[in-house]
Amino acid sequence: MLIVLVALVYLANAILGLLPMSGGAGISLQRMLGYAMAPVCWLMGLPWPQAITAGSLMGVKTVLNELIAYVDYQSLVPMHSIRARG
Repeated sequence: MLIVLVALVYLANAILGLLPMSGGAGISLQRMLGYAMAPVCWLMGLPWPQAITAGSLMGVKTVLNELIAYVDYQSLVPMHSIRARG
């Protein structure tokens, strides 16, 4: 069932990819889940710019599973490298 669910999410992203870009990035299911879950992450105490990214991870975790959310999390830039630059 997990393979089918991942395939359906991929299909949904392919269909949403046909829409015009919004805000400089393509529309995807993960991006829409990020905006939907961002207020929840903000209420948990995250700053708003980070809440959208965390909301996306929480949405993927809710819809798919933790493993796929961890793979997405692993592709993010580590926080210690951001602090060293800024």
